[in-house]
Amino acid sequence: GDRLLGMKFQDHEIRVTPFPSAWGDSIKSIGMTFEDAQDRLSVFERFVRRFVFDHLPTPL
Repeated sequence: GDRLLGMKFQDHEIRVTPFPSAWGDSIKSIGMTFEDAQDRLSVFERFVRRFVFDHLPTPL
């Protein structure tokens, strides 16, 4: 639900860390949906823990 606007988006990576819980180790992938200002959707998925989303497209 967070928004990254304009140049703040560049040169950043998004890291997702599941909250520690009894089932936390069972999470095998994390998906992220990116919607740009023209309402175009891109879907990204990571399968390796630390779940780092890097090399994301720069919005127009």
